[in-house]
Amino acid sequence: MIRWITTCLFLICAAGLMLHAQDPFRIAMIGCHRQLRSIPTIATWDDHDYDLNNAGKEYPLKEQSKAYFRQFWQLEEEIPEDRDGIYYSHYIEHQGKTVQFIMLDVRYNRDEPFSGGDVLGEKQWVWLEEELTKPADLRLVASGFQVLLGPDTGSETWSTFPEARGRLSPTIRRTGAQHLVFLTGDQHYGEVCRMRGALDFDAIELQFAGINQIEDPEYNPWRVAPAITSLHSYALIDLHLEETKTEVPLIAFSIFNAMTNERELRYRVNLSELETNLEWEGATRFTGTTKLRVKHGFPELRLGYTTDGPTRKPLMPNLPRIFPSQNRLRFAQRYSDRTVAVVVPSWNVRLPNWYPWKVCRPILPCDLA
Repeated sequence: MIRWITTCLFLICAAGLMLHAQDPFRIAMIGCHRQLRSIPTIATWDDHDYDLNNAGKEYPLKEQSKAYFRQFWQLEEEIPEDRDGIYYSHYIEHQGKTVQFIMLDVRYNRDEPFSGGDVLGEKQWVWLEEELTKPADLRLVASGFQVLLGPDTGSETWSTFPEARGRLSPTIRRTGAQHLVFLTGDQHYGEVCRMRGALDFDAIELQFAGINQIEDPEYNPWRVAPAITSLHSYALIDLHLEETKTEVPLIAFSIFNAMTNERELRYRVNLSELETNLEWEGATRFTGTTKLRVKHGFPELRLGYTTDGPTRKPLMPNLPRIFPSQNRLRFAQRYSDRTVAVVVPSWNVRLPNWYPWKVCRPILPCDLA
């Protein structure tokens, strides 16, 4: 459940439908739609909502499952009928802030684990990258099974699809998306996982599933809070996106024992932790030729520079000749409102003395032609 700290309440859940028993389906729709009228709902599926346990693209009735899902959750407008799955995005605007929900489909196109195959399918990858470029103050990316869980647990996880897992982080980095958190399910307990620097900021996953069915927690080296295994439980995510006199913008993940309403876990993430913040050595305003160094812990970080001032014009096109290739500097040919000048894999920068008085600002990532 997503709770904005004002008056808004939003629920994320999965379907759990009897897909091939028409009367129970109708009964479930009647009861659920009463709830939908009072609580806005953003839904996705995992295997038991898709239908078969651990099923992927081989499931022969996946088109029927998709049709039921779109109908049950009233998503005919958000999910086109001809889409290869039920992935879609949803935006919530509140008091000048935008929260983007990216609801991935990790079933419809999923290959067999350890086959060298994919999770999303090429069309969904293209769609995901486009969504990540859209403006948002917070991005919540939902996946039916876990992103941050190792491949040797016996459970479904992105790690059993190493090529897809290896594609996910660069896709996020390439778009420059920040303030991003993964929401996952599948495991019948709750936990928080964190992988340092995986997105050029920490990848954080909030995992919760199995409201009244518990499994023993898997070994997870990225777990950063105790796994919660109460038989009856529920989870809340509180959003505080406005800076106040006493608080910075943050999200807080809590899991409660549903029988006692006792909070068993609370994990707080400041939005500033979901940004790539670089520590510069030396001056950032200068004239003449100046050498800069930046401290960072991100092995795949790409860094660009913009000019200060209202015009924000790109650097002159003869920059590639000023910076020879042996210095490992490349010129960005594409520009936008955030003008990117150079990409600097070597982290040591010299700017020409004819280019006076600049402010260096990192732009992540740089978009190269």
